[in-house]
Amino acid sequence: MFSNTHKLQSAILIASLLILGSCSPEVSDFQSKAFIKYFGNGRGTEGQNVIELPDGGYILVGTDQHLTKRKEIFAAHINKFGNTIWQKTYGTNHDETALVVHSVNNEIFVFGTITHSNTSVSNACMLRLSTNGDSLNMHVFDTSSPFEFNDVIVSSNSFIAVGKELSGSPANENYYICSITPEGVLSKGPNLTAEEDQKFYRIFEKTDGNYLVVGTNNKTLFSSVNRVVVVELSQNQMPLIAYTLPSETDQYFADAVFDGTDLLVLYNIISQGSYQAKVASISASLELNWDNTINTVGTGKTICSFDATQFTLAFENNSNIVLSMLSNQGEILRNSSSFNTLPGSVNRIFKTTDNGLIFIGTTSITYGKMIQLIKTDSELFLLNN
Repeated sequence: MFSNTHKLQSAILIASLLILGSCSPEVSDFQSKAFIKYFGNGRGTEGQNVIELPDGGYILVGTDQHLTKRKEIFAAHINKFGNTIWQKTYGTNHDETALVVHSVNNEIFVFGTITHSNTSVSNACMLRLSTNGDSLNMHVFDTSSPFEFNDVIVSSNSFIAVGKELSGSPANENYYICSITPEGVLSKGPNLTAEEDQKFYRIFEKTDGNYLVVGTNNKTLFSSVNRVVVVELSQNQMPLIAYTLPSETDQYFADAVFDGTDLLVLYNIISQGSYQAKVASISASLELNWDNTINTVGTGKTICSFDATQFTLAFENNSNIVLSMLSNQGEILRNSSSFNTLPGSVNRIFKTTDNGLIFIGTTSITYGKMIQLIKTDSELFLLNN
């Protein structure tokens, strides 16, 4: 019998042959549904985020490492078959990292962080690109209190960004939200500080125009543990209600997804010296539906909706990607043994318009660190064991 590794290698070989082996000018439709691609120079390129374009192609971003060891923003445009249209790096004399990418009005906006080489101070930045990948401008938001983005969404004619702001001495991490126009004009939201360190990680827009923001709070009045917090903000970004996941141990946020009705939050706790993943379902009115432990070995990394009733979870374990499928009621529908184990690490998973999945992450350091992009079809061809 073949091992799981041999099965995966066979699947990749079949996909590669279908992609590369034809002399016909027509590209197989299968190639747009399943491929594995690598990007970067192999010195330390890391994949962070990817978006699907209306034509079925993708823009992916990450961080590359220059020969001088400084970090640069990496971006690439590929068509729906995974073939590269362009790939470029963007850098200065400082360290730049990319976290989020959006495509608006035929332009590409990359949101990240610039760390100044002479002061080590980090500031949020926005890189604006043409559809050909040419740099139009770079906005560095150099404010009196440095802040960093963790997530950005498109809302009406502007971007809404959330993350953390550093203030005080010693510096505390405070919730941060702002609006940014495509021209780079930033309007800071209200001061949302509480007792201790806190930060926002994800933001979602509700059908009524309000926002759900997920973050963590290190300390509250009656507790000293790190806990996941969900806050509903009005359209003018003022806090309305908040919900904190109950816990007697630290909770480490991983990812969240909102389907318009319920918010699913993937987070980790430490149990017997190892990370244990959990998923909590919270209604749009911020009431807890359920909070379940996921019995999969590894650290929970990312979650996405697979269909109306199922969610895909990705974990990392010993430099491998491990998968599970969860119902919207918190039941494990498929555990990790029914999926292939994939080498490398994963940062985000997204559902594609053809009902498949696309993963962005990084290859194992054994082969040189590069961006790894995995696209599979609705039948999960490359993933099924």
